[in-house]
Amino acid sequence: MAKNKLSKKDQAIIMIHIGEMMKNGFSIIQSLNFLEAVFPKYKNKIKKLISRLHNGEILTSAFAELGIKQNIIDQLEMSYAHGNLPESFISFGKMLQYRNTQSKKIIQLLIYPVFLLIMLGALQFGLKAAGFQAITGSSGSSIDKIINGSFLLILFLVLFSLIFYLFVNFQPVFKQVLILKKVPLIGKAILNYYHYLIMFDLTLFVKNGFSINQMIAICKTRPKKSYLYQISCQIEKDIINGTDLIKIIRKYLYFPSELEQILGRGLETDNLKIEFEVLTNIIYQRLLENIEKIINKIQPAMFLFVGICVVIVYLNILLPVFQMMKGI
Repeated sequence: MAKNKLSKKDQAIIMIHIGEMMKNGFSIIQSLNFLEAVFPKYKNKIKKLISRLHNGEILTSAFAELGIKQNIIDQLEMSYAHGNLPESFISFGKMLQYRNTQSKKIIQLLIYPVFLLIMLGALQFGLKAAGFQAITGSSGSSIDKIINGSFLLILFLVLFSLIFYLFVNFQPVFKQVLILKKVPLIGKAILNYYHYLIMFDLTLFVKNGFSINQMIAICKTRPKKSYLYQISCQIEKDIINGTDLIKIIRKYLYFPSELEQILGRGLETDNLKIEFEVLTNIIYQRLLENIEKIINKIQPAMFLFVGICVVIVYLNILLPVFQMMKGI
């Protein structure tokens, strides 16, 4: 199954093209047949996808085999069942495309300082191996401590991030939001991501004229690990306990604060779906801005780190030379 998975970049390209073709009147099979012809590198994967669909497999189940995340599969499932599928393919394809671009930027920012630190360590090791320890003296010992400390810090951060990721991943959705909201740098982006998912679904429900009970019933058909299932179960308990809808929205962080204000005005359904759609687009723009801010904050931090590494390299080479010159 792993070999059938697409990269995030390929997922985005396929989803956007499928959405655009479906908007122009093509069926999902016709769209995939076209993509199979014009993108030879996807040929085998698309052919297997078409085969599964011909065999009666559910659309979203077939796409899940390509490695698309459960959150996006949930959105496609909802759109497939209640309309708006082409827009969903385009919207989430573009989101994946943007996230892939920003992820590459972050990796590019990290590669140079990490590479420089490795080279610094190799240089220090080379000096020792060549018998330069007597020359470097106490300054070499200080540089050694800085280099070793840097490596240990990076190792600690990597291990901590991995453990934190696994811990959060096993938590229910409402706890994930509570935890991730507090994480410096990425907290706002995570919160806006969930706000966007919620508003995307609510807009779809309102457009189809569903009541709250119908929304909950539909969400509870999703897998138990799905955020839609978990959220709907929580809301259902609150409604059974007699909690007012506005208080429920106020209670959970994954609902945007603007939703309370919109619902509190008691708008007609036609106006409500328009405002929901506009709010969804606003939140999406916020999400993009949050990601851009993360990149802008990481960049100067990386440049500072690179600068420190360069200074360490020069000190490592020049300080012993200055000490020798003083002794002459």
